[in-house]
Formats: sequence, structure tokens, C-alpha cells
Amino acid sequence: MTRPRPGLSALKARLDDLVAGARRAFLEEGSHPVTACIYLPGGTPLRFEAPSGSPENLAIIRQLFEIAARGGAEACAVVSEGWSVQGVERALAWKKRGRSLAEAPGRSEILIVAIASPAGLLDHRLRIRRAGARVTLEDLGANTMTVSRFLTDLPWPVRPTRKRP
Repeated sequence: MTRPRPGLSALKARLDDLVAGARRAFLEEGSHPVTACIYLPGGTPLRFEAPSGSPENLAIIRQLFEIAARGGAEACAVVSEGWSVQGVERALAWKKRGRSLAEAPGRSEILIVAIASPAGLLDHRLRIRRAGARVTLEDLGANTMTVSRFLTDLPWPVRPTRKRP
């Protein structure tokens, strides 16, 4: 007998817990390493940090998420720092020139917490504000246009629907 998978409300509760933990860790340390979490069947979280944000390590995280999704994990989540630029066109033009969003005019540093399961993909963003040694986080809430190189289109197994006779 297969267990029912958690729905969107359970996913939202896990996201809220991850956001609270990420906020606490970031404010204590002033930064947050790329941290991944796989929720095993039954909801047990398996957390790990990427030793660096290198492309190779980030690719390994994606591969681990794919393996976990195929293997029946309940959810996969990631916490990472990033950059936001107002306007998609501006960001794409900047990246097309081979430049980092960290150097783009009008950019802001953000902390992203995202989680995916067969029920969907959710994220929460916090703007990082630095003033000398003081660091604060401004809650930006959920992003309605969520795209994550780690979590989008994971190969969750499709459960067969039961046909009534």
C-alpha cells in the first residue's frame, strides 16, 4: 500500500519552517551556503550543504534531487543566495554579455528558499540589506513566477489513478 503524498498545504508548512530556519541562520552568520534538503518518505529531512557554489556542485545537487524524486521522496528544497534585477529583459541582456547579475545596475541581493513536490513548486524570497556590519532581511514573500534550476521539472513518478468498475 502506498502512502498518500503531502498536499500543497503541507508543502507550504515545510516552506514556512525552512524560511524561519534560513532567516535565523543568515542573521547569525551574515551569509547562507547553498543548502539542500530532501524529504524522505515519511517526511524525514536529509539536509546537506554544497561545499561551494561551483557549477559542478550545483549540478550534483540537481542530480541528487532527480534521483530523490524518481525514488519517491516527498519533497526537495533548496536555500541559496542570489541576485535580482528589475526587468527580465535587463537581466537577460546583462547575462548575454557574460556579466554577473551581482554587477548589474539596480540589482538586489536576495535569499531564496524554494521547495518542490508532486503537489507543486513554492518559493519565498528575502531581500538582503547590508549597512556596514549590520545585516537585515526584508520579507518579499512568494514569487508567482517561480523558476528554479534545482527544482523545476523534477521527474516525480506519476501515480496511476484507480478506475472504478
